[in-house]
Amino acid sequence: MNAAYDVAIVGSGFSGSLLATILAERGRRVALIDRQRHPRFAVGESSTPLADAILRHLGEQYGRPDWVNLSAYGSWKDTMPTVSCGLKRGFAYYRHHRRQPYRDSHDHDSSLLVSASRSDQAGDTHWYRPDVDHYFHQQAIKAGVADLTGWQLSGLDTASPHRIGLHHVQHDHQQSITADWLIDASGPAAAVARLLGRRPIGQPIRTRTSSTWMHVKGLPGWSDWLCRHDIGCDDDPFDADAAAVHHVLDQGWIWCLRFDNGITSVGWTSPTQTLCGTLESTIDDYPSLRQLFSGANRCTDIYQAESFQRRFDPVLGTRCLMTPTAAFTLDPLHSTGIAVGLAGVARLADLMLNHGDEESALDQYRRLIQTEFLWLDDFVGTSYSAMPDFSRFSAACQWFMLAAIACEEQIQRSGFDCRRCLYSADNTAMRDVMRGGNRDLRGPRMTAEVTKSLRKSAMPFNTAGLFNPDVANRFAYTATKS
Repeated sequence: MNAAYDVAIVGSGFSGSLLATILAERGRRVALIDRQRHPRFAVGESSTPLADAILRHLGEQYGRPDWVNLSAYGSWKDTMPTVSCGLKRGFAYYRHHRRQPYRDSHDHDSSLLVSASRSDQAGDTHWYRPDVDHYFHQQAIKAGVADLTGWQLSGLDTASPHRIGLHHVQHDHQQSITADWLIDASGPAAAVARLLGRRPIGQPIRTRTSSTWMHVKGLPGWSDWLCRHDIGCDDDPFDADAAAVHHVLDQGWIWCLRFDNGITSVGWTSPTQTLCGTLESTIDDYPSLRQLFSGANRCTDIYQAESFQRRFDPVLGTRCLMTPTAAFTLDPLHSTGIAVGLAGVARLADLMLNHGDEESALDQYRRLIQTEFLWLDDFVGTSYSAMPDFSRFSAACQWFMLAAIACEEQIQRSGFDCRRCLYSADNTAMRDVMRGGNRDLRGPRMTAEVTKSLRKSAMPFNTAGLFNPDVANRFAYTATKS
């Protein structure tokens, strides 16, 4: 094989497959390379209103009504019921204490619920990635993309400024292709960057965490557990299990994301550079979680990654680029991964179809990704520093949500602009205010004083009514997902 392509994409997860489909349907010869076959296990499963807005934009711009349908739970279930997902109405947080049963007060000082949609029909989704990635990969192949599944890249030839050679060796036999463009969409593997000998950027990262995760079957509902133990849910804006559930612990947090096929994604993220214990031993330390998980059965391997944060320059060469999810790995807190990945698809498609290798376009792509990484790192790292004090952590979560909601509302007003940063990172009116709030959250001032200050600082941007002490940590904002 010595075929020539316009674009070679390494990695057939959702970012690589969506980008391949867009380019192939516009006449580009595209090869999609991956050493693993679909369906396969993957995490990065929790969508958001921002992610859905970008997916809807991609579907509308590039004539893919199926992508539009996948941007809301109701239309997803109506049109593609065989592609598994879960309903996500918002974010739910519950503070547990080691060796103590879970308790909450009438004012919900141990829980926080923030809704993102008014109904199940308009809800966001949890992506069951074995099905979702498989579907997107199949659609790419139907669009005419060359399927090079099973390829293990063994070398790259970048001697020519206009043609990149890619090599694969199997059973002592080398196969090669060439491409005008090479896109690293391999996620945390950063396969192309590492083959080129590139090292992560050495700038300090505020967020330093480790994580372990798996899928389970037979996990009872947390909202049912609350009701059985007379912990009131009457004022909850949605069923707690129809959410990204965060069980906040003395050290880190456990996520639970439910899919409609009876499987639940479960993971523990610890604010340490190494994991002190296992996911199972961590659950055992908390009586209510131990009881909840007692009947659940693991249905995948257990995976883990320690101190996994890193960042590469996304521009590896004039025609050699990385998707954002390959260029950096941050943390699952705040569910930013799918939105960042989809924005990368939109930006790369626009760059390759409309700008080519213009230096200004490459510089802009680099700036957007690096700015977003540093911005998100500030929010996520701040949230971990606040996590031991649940009231302070709740304030940190709401502070991040202000930035996310402002971005979502801007897209609702004006449409998605791939030249703008996500999460209001380039909003000059908000930028210094948000950074100052993060500094206060990390600082020594008392939580009540910091929260009061954040409430005041948020007033010009707070269309969602966050930081309202009268709603007892139950927020029902739904403007961008009605």
